[in-house]
Amino acid sequence: MILSKENCMENENILNIVTNHYIKIQIYLENVMKYSTIALLFSMLFFVTPALAGSGHSHGPSKEQPPVSSEVAASRALEVVKALATDGKIEATWVGLKENKVEQKIFNERPEWVVSYKNKEISDVAKQTLYIFFTLSGEYIAANYSGS
Repeated sequence: MILSKENCMENENILNIVTNHYIKIQIYLENVMKYSTIALLFSMLFFVTPALAGSGHSHGPSKEQPPVSSEVAASRALEVVKALATDGKIEATWVGLKENKVEQKIFNERPEWVVSYKNKEISDVAKQTLYIFFTLSGEYIAANYSGS
């Protein structure tokens, strides 16, 4: 086959047309990928996040914990007394005392364990009784000398 100037120009035109179509297809596919990625990210944002933030799960201890016995409340109160004395919040003479009373009381419409101690070595009569408060499931709430 003899290549003429016209054949070369025709082949060049065909090559330009094919190259232009190839470039257009490549740009189209890049746009499809870009918009597909954006659509995927938005769908994950709207469909995954609400599933994670819904109700029906807890990050803390279960609210359905069974109540502890008065003996368990008393032993936990002993641990709290030791910790308070170690931290210097109460006098060390409280450590080693036997609890005076362990009872359930209602505060703000919620039952709580109240463990009390009597310490005759304390000179201030208003501070001779120490009260330790727990939830019914045995979680420490507070301690004070007033009992309320």
